[in-house]
Amino acid sequence: MQGYSGFAKRIEFRVVSRPFFLTALLLTSAFVLGQGPSEAPTPAPDASQQQIPTTPGQPKVQVNYLNVCNPSDQETKEIQSALSRLPKQPKFARDFEISRGRSTMAQQANITQAMPAPSEDKDSPVSDWVRIRQEFGALSAFANAQYSFTTDEQGALENLVFRFRDPKELVQVALSDVVTSTKSPKEILATDTPVDRIRLERFGKSSVVLARCPQGDQTKYNYLFDTATSILSTYRTAMNVRTVVPTDMSHLSGPVPVKKPAAKATTEKKAAPAPEKK
Repeated sequence: MQGYSGFAKRIEFRVVSRPFFLTALLLTSAFVLGQGPSEAPTPAPDASQQQIPTTPGQPKVQVNYLNVCNPSDQETKEIQSALSRLPKQPKFARDFEISRGRSTMAQQANITQAMPAPSEDKDSPVSDWVRIRQEFGALSAFANAQYSFTTDEQGALENLVFRFRDPKELVQVALSDVVTSTKSPKEILATDTPVDRIRLERFGKSSVVLARCPQGDQTKYNYLFDTATSILSTYRTAMNVRTVVPTDMSHLSGPVPVKKPAAKATTEKKAAPAPEKK
């Protein structure tokens, strides 16, 4: 994702959507950039939550504006507390699931549709994805950890989600990073890409998000990003990501076409004409 100024807003649409790399990421995390800290408009007291007018029969869409570059001190403490609760040495149960798939989305998709129909347009964005879910033991405070790797023509997205077993305050914690590269999944996963986004889903409250904003001074948040990056690196190994993802991605791209060997040129010998009888 590109750089942001010191003040930024995030628009969150509380709508369930299919897995999709940058298109889905933009729908759930679209940033409206300000002109700088001194020129950023001051939101109205009730600007944190607004209702978008909808026509009869359509679900209501609630929009939350969040400062993801510089969360408040209280939100920073919540992020630090949530990261400290994540299992640093995962102890998984025997249950697991691995899935892969391909998703398409129309260019003019209606964000109010929970399950939009796949586009039939050949030029529509397409993303391939692989998911790995590992269950924690019954005594763990977490139900499972789910890792996903999604690629499209613009790059790749890694996302690691921890879901709580008893979501009284926190529902889940998500760590993610974006790689704008045309490298293969195997080449991307050969490097521990640092986390650039931390998201807390809270029960009955708006989300708490911290994202990398290169144009702003985020020195005081470096320890949070470093902690999140270390956790993601641990789970890449624990969930065998570097082996599973490239293998399953190769099935999505289809078998490599085998070139038929060029036909060898053959020369035909003409039979010599029989001698004429005199």
